[in-house]
Amino acid sequence: MKTISCLALAVGLLAGVAFAGPEATTVATGGDAQSTYSAAEVGVARRAYRAQCTRYQPADMCECLTSGFAQALSPAEVRLAAAQLSVRFGRDERSKIAAQRALDRNAPRIGFPTIEARSFATERIQTLEADLTPICAAAH
Repeated sequence: MKTISCLALAVGLLAGVAFAGPEATTVATGGDAQSTYSAAEVGVARRAYRAQCTRYQPADMCECLTSGFAQALSPAEVRLAAAQLSVRFGRDERSKIAAQRALDRNAPRIGFPTIEARSFATERIQTLEADLTPICAAAH
């Protein structure tokens, strides 16, 4: 029940969010990720984010964030968001540095061949997360 209400809140918020730039193909055009990408591609990215998120945050919060991210971001952006969690929430400085190096090495495979593309996507992710976090927290 909480997931549904959280998802409804997230979708309601996302209806008013618009982004610009090369990766902005979902919310900015009025659709969601599954109207642009295959359900399988969205599902794989969504499960990867949820699995990584639950290492650092409560499951209900992760489910809400995952729903919002999967609705508004491209699968590549959701994969990037998942990879960034280890950099942000690693257990110590050494593990955060190792996670950042792995992210830098794997960014082209994730879908971001240039630093500029990754920076733009990171800004989109951070903006969306900042909008979703209080909504998701209030829903739980």
